[in-house]
Amino acid sequence: MEENNVPLLKWVSSSPGLSLIESLWHEMKQFLRQHTARTITELRQKLQEI
Repeated sequence: MEENNVPLLKWVSSSPGLSLIESLWHEMKQFLRQHTARTITELRQKLQEI
């Protein structure tokens, strides 16, 4: 890598900051906190909206 001048990341590739699913979970949690559901049916509807 060094011979070809390829920059290396200073953190591990499994870092949560690089995980797309972690970003999705964060967005979903924020939405659900603002749009609370009281029943399972409401929760399913909210998740479908997301």
